[in-house]
Amino acid sequence: MNIVYDVLNDASCRTYFIHDMRSDEAILVDPIMDFVDFYVWHLDLAGFTLTHVIDTHTHADHISGSTALKERTGCEYVMHRSSKVSGVTWRLDEGMHRVGDIPLGVMHTPGHTKDSISLVLPDRVFVGDCLFLNEGGAGRLDLPGGDAGDHWDSLQRILGLPEQLIVCPAHDYRNCLPSSIGIQKTRNVFLAPRTKDEYLTFAKGLGYGPAEWMRDVLRLNEGCCLADIQAYVSPQSGNCCENICESSATANGTALEHGMAHISAQELRARCQIPPVPILVDVREYDELVGDLPALPGIIHIPIGQMSERINKLAAHKQEPIVIICRSGRRALRAAVILTEAGFTDTSVLTGGMLAWIEK
Repeated sequence: MNIVYDVLNDASCRTYFIHDMRSDEAILVDPIMDFVDFYVWHLDLAGFTLTHVIDTHTHADHISGSTALKERTGCEYVMHRSSKVSGVTWRLDEGMHRVGDIPLGVMHTPGHTKDSISLVLPDRVFVGDCLFLNEGGAGRLDLPGGDAGDHWDSLQRILGLPEQLIVCPAHDYRNCLPSSIGIQKTRNVFLAPRTKDEYLTFAKGLGYGPAEWMRDVLRLNEGCCLADIQAYVSPQSGNCCENICESSATANGTALEHGMAHISAQELRARCQIPPVPILVDVREYDELVGDLPALPGIIHIPIGQMSERINKLAAHKQEPIVIICRSGRRALRAAVILTEAGFTDTSVLTGGMLAWIEK
């Protein structure tokens, strides 16, 4: 295979670089305004010509870099034909296309937005916000153009692709390892077997963070006015594009959560003074381990988004008492379900998380 891939900004928002080794032409998928100078520097350094930028959908959490890259390099700006973005120069229909020297399958996968597409290549699929990885679930469905019924239809199409294809989402808030469609079928709650009616009921139970500022970003990205785009400062924070899904990635997760053992901060302090001291597992993100809620001494750190992949790190403690810790207890509960389903016999959750631990 002559196609080379890379991730150019290793942050929660992912921009993908695609290059055919038989030419000096390159494609960027979902570029971000904040990284435009870096993209241009990287391409110049490597001697590549940027021929196309592709947005998998109209973004709501950040300003797209596609307009700026089009202005600076003269590349084509590519989106689905239904997109309202004014600066697009090539509006794709579903089907096979040749983008430069690279054959590209385009699937219309609405649900997160009306103009969402997935890009199918020989060994992977770029899914935009239609699907995230593992506990990340999928992009929120409450923004303008979002529709749970459309989303279910799109997920069925993705499930119909070869299971070995690597899933490349536009966001990864949890530092997940690369994963295939086949693996996601077992780990992503949005891909659990359901009828369409069952999925619509599931979608009604999803929660969402604030979205007014995201509607402003949508309007800016649709307008493609470079001066307005460059002047805008996004208040983006956290996993703003995710659905807040209260269930784990398994059908019986909710029942397990209700039966999970808990331990108070006072009880945990006492138990840590008398052998056998429980194994402490902190499932927060890396940047949460410092500051006002620092990590406890001796913890094993496995972010919740990596628990399924890194569970072997805890294999030696399968029969020992384990206490799961997060900020408030919610993520710890999800992690405890994962461990319990994997055969861990003595798992409990710190009630109230680190917020309770620091209370005097």
